[in-house]
Amino acid sequence: MNNSLKKIIAFISASFVIGLLIFLFSGRGIVDDEFVIDSFAVKEFKLKCDSLRFKKWDQEKYKNLNSALVAMNAQEIFNAQEVSNIKIYLNQAYAKTLKDSCASWLTTSGDDCDRQLFSEMQLLAKNSECSKMLSSEIQTMNAYFSALQIPGKIRSFIQSNYTLEKYNSLISEINSTAKNTEIKNFSSMKKVATNGISELNDFQKYSNNFEGAYDYFLKNNGEGNSVDYLKALCPANNNSKPYVYYFQKLNSLVENLCETL
Repeated sequence: MNNSLKKIIAFISASFVIGLLIFLFSGRGIVDDEFVIDSFAVKEFKLKCDSLRFKKWDQEKYKNLNSALVAMNAQEIFNAQEVSNIKIYLNQAYAKTLKDSCASWLTTSGDDCDRQLFSEMQLLAKNSECSKMLSSEIQTMNAYFSALQIPGKIRSFIQSNYTLEKYNSLISEINSTAKNTEIKNFSSMKKVATNGISELNDFQKYSNNFEGAYDYFLKNNGEGNSVDYLKALCPANNNSKPYVYYFQKLNSLVENLCETL
C-alpha cells in the first residue's frame, strides 16, 4: 500500500473519530427524518416530566416545570425543536396524571368532585396533543356538573307555563347527564334522575288536568260544576306542589278561587 493511500485512510479514520467525539460531548442529538436521539439535558428534563405521571395531579409542579423550560430555552440549553418536543412531552405527562385522578374519582361515591380538576383538564385539552387523551374524562365530568344544575332548571320550569318541548328537553338532559354510564350509580346522580323525572311527570300530569278543567270551564261559561273542577286544582285541595303560574291563572279565572299558594 503506497503512502498516499495510507494518508487518505488515516484522514478518513481521524475525521470519523473526531465527528463521533463531537457528537458524544456536544450534548446534542442526531436528527434525521425518522428519529431523534435526545441529548443528556433533554433526557434529564423528561425524567422530571415523568415524575408527574405517577402522582396525584400537581398543578404547581406542572407550572414550575413550564417555567424551568422557558428559562432553559432563554439560556439556549435547548434548541427550538427540543423545546417544542419537551412541551408536548410535559403536557402529555400532566394529562396522564389528570386522567388517573379522574379515574380515581370514578371509584368513589361521587359526592366529592374537584371542579378545579375539571377546569384543568379543559384548559390542557386545548393543546392538540392532549385533546384526545382527555376527551372521555372531560365528557364524563361535564355530565356530572351539568346534572347538578338540573334540579334548579326543573324548579324554574314548574313555576312557569308547561310546554312539552321544555319537558322533553329536561328529560333528555337527565338521560345524557345523570344517567351517563360512568356516573349513573353515584347516589347524587340517582337522586337527580329519580326526583327530576318524578317532578317533571307530576307537573305534566297537573298541566294536563288543568287544560281539561280549563276547557270545561270555558265551554260551560264558568257555570255549574265547572268551577269545582278548577278549584280541585288549587294547591290546598290537590296535594300538589304550588305551581305559581297555574295558581295565578286559577285566581285570574275566578277571583280568590285558591286562597293560599
